[in-house]
Amino acid sequence: MARDAYGPLTEDLLAAALAAAGRLDEARQVLAQAGPIRTDYFFKVLATFRAMAMVGIGEKKGAEELYASLLPYRDAPPPSSGFTLAIRPVAYTLGELARLVGRDDEAATHFARAATIAERWNSPLGITG
Repeated sequence: MARDAYGPLTEDLLAAALAAAGRLDEARQVLAQAGPIRTDYFFKVLATFRAMAMVGIGEKKGAEELYASLLPYRDAPPPSSGFTLAIRPVAYTLGELARLVGRDDEAATHFARAATIAERWNSPLGITG
């Protein structure tokens, strides 16, 4: 497994990939084993993957805390680990987490902000809520 080779750094990415592939039970297992998210320069990237996994499997436990942790980064450009990886804006992730926990008005605001950020960065993703 990826964790054996690369350590806990891969758990959130693996859980998000499994959820996206429809392998929800496996994604739940990996997410259940995931430890705390690193609070270093990888935080926004790993937190985004954790949120993707949570939304993908409908896991609400911990969503409020993750939402609160990401909220200060709402206006940040798409997260980057500093080398070759860049992912969607944090505002989009906040929108998904807000929608997951039933905060639809907040979700719409975050999705609109994400679209503005994506446009500023010439994102080809066409982000919509």
